[in-house]
Amino acid sequence: MINIFLIVSAIIGAVLVLIILFQKTEGGSLGLGTQSTIGTGGMTTPKKNGGITRITYIIAFFFLFWCLGTAAYMNRTYAPEIDLQKIANEIEIDEKLSEKIPEVPLK
Repeated sequence: MINIFLIVSAIIGAVLVLIILFQKTEGGSLGLGTQSTIGTGGMTTPKKNGGITRITYIIAFFFLFWCLGTAAYMNRTYAPEIDLQKIANEIEIDEKLSEKIPEVPLK
């Protein structure tokens, strides 16, 4: 079962990377708004999202939720059972430790 989740995650991740690599760049300015504002509007102009950008968003959100769902499923299925009350009963408190703690010297 784990192998299926890992294979599907790898396929979705590879598709996401390929789609991102095929996208058209927007001038190479890394979105910092350093483009000429004459005629283009600069940073304040809303960008037109093409179809490939929408597909990228959809696949990215699907990948995110797939990974979160896989992690939740694996945690619920394969996590060890923890009994906190049993652990608390097994802890032994040594009363002699308080005698070994050095005192802080006062001025």
